[in-house]
Amino acid sequence: MHKSELVDPGLSGVAETLLIPLYNRAMESQRPDAMMTDRRAVEIVAQMSYNFDQVRKIRMHEGNKVARIMLTREIDRYAWNFLGRHPEFLCHRSTPMFLMLGSLKNADR
Repeated sequence: MHKSELVDPGLSGVAETLLIPLYNRAMESQRPDAMMTDRRAVEIVAQMSYNFDQVRKIRMHEGNKVARIMLTREIDRYAWNFLGRHPEFLCHRSTPMFLMLGSLKNADR
């Protein structure tokens, strides 16, 4: 992708911290032994002009990484289960449920 085609998320403060789980999903997805994959997260991170150096500096014990990935998978499962029972929440972009889709595998972010 050409540098002029990169997208600047224009985030700061608390909103900027939401890029951390997105980046972590993308990095985990590219591991040969990935516990979860999210191709869309990989695409989004690749399209961003954001400097992820601060995220890369966050050090985490391997056990905590595994726990984070397992928690993410469970949240995905619960959220998709909920949306299967309440599809009306997919129509309202301002609802917390829609905002939570940012952490869901293959969600259209």
